[in-house]
Amino acid sequence: MSTVTLEGELAALWEKPKTVRGWFATVDHKDLGIRYLMTAFAFLIVGGREALLMRIQLSQADLCFLSPGAYNQIFTMHGATMIFWYAAPILSGFAVSLVPLMIGARDMAFPRLNAFTYWAYLFSGVFLYVAPVLSQAPHAGWFA
Repeated sequence: MSTVTLEGELAALWEKPKTVRGWFATVDHKDLGIRYLMTAFAFLIVGGREALLMRIQLSQADLCFLSPGAYNQIFTMHGATMIFWYAAPILSGFAVSLVPLMIGARDMAFPRLNAFTYWAYLFSGVFLYVAPVLSQAPHAGWFA
C-alpha cells in the first residue's frame, strides 16, 4: 500500500462527519475547546445577571427587591456559577484547545473522555438552573 493511499484513507477516517450526529459526537479538541469557551461565556452572562440582582438589592437600605430567601439563593447560585461553571471551565477550554497544538499532538489523550467531560459540564449547569424552577435552588452560600 502506497503512502499516498494510506494518507487518503486516514484523512477520510479522521474527517468530521458533517451531520447533526457528527456535531454531537465530535471528539476534536478544537471544537470541544470552543464549546467550553462559549458555554462558559454563557454562564458568565447568567452569573453577571445574578450579580446585578444582588447589587440592586444592596443599592439602598431596606430595599425589598428580593426576599431574604431569594437573595440567599441568588447569592449561592452566583458564587457556584462563577467558580464552577465559569472560571474553571474557561481555563479548561483554553487548555483543551491549545495544549495539543502547543505540544504537536493530533488530539488530546482519551478524546472520548474529553468529549464526555464537556457534556457532563453542560448538563450539570442545566441541572443547576433547573433547580430554581422546581423551587429547589441551593441557598446555603457558595462556600457551603
